[in-house]
Amino acid sequence: MKILIFPRGDNPYQELLYQEMRVLYPDSSFTYVSARYVLAPFYPLIFLFRRLQGYDIIHIHWLVFAIRFPIPFAKQIAYWYGVFCLTVLRLLRYKIVWTLHDVLPHYQHTSNDLKITQKYINQASAIIALSPAHIS
Repeated sequence: MKILIFPRGDNPYQELLYQEMRVLYPDSSFTYVSARYVLAPFYPLIFLFRRLQGYDIIHIHWLVFAIRFPIPFAKQIAYWYGVFCLTVLRLLRYKIVWTLHDVLPHYQHTSNDLKITQKYINQASAIIALSPAHIS
């Protein structure tokens, strides 16, 4: 089993989870994709490269498509880039597992965070909800 983890976060939950998974599945690979904004334009290429290496599951923790530069239509661009990344994941036949830390981000990332969240939920093979409030 090869799992791509997107994105690497500062939350200790991630490393605690994967430490345990490494014990349970010692022959598996777990690789993080950094959330550094300089890498954001290359996410589809990273997904492709890792898929060619045999990764077939992507574990999403947060949708990070915000554009931090003051450019016109940044939130619309971020929305469509998020849709594009989802399309790439589907075309590459990744199984999507999403840990739903927050249904919506703490601040607006795209022009329609609710809609992009719904798109990812609809494509997910599995969703891990951290509280009953997330599934109601």
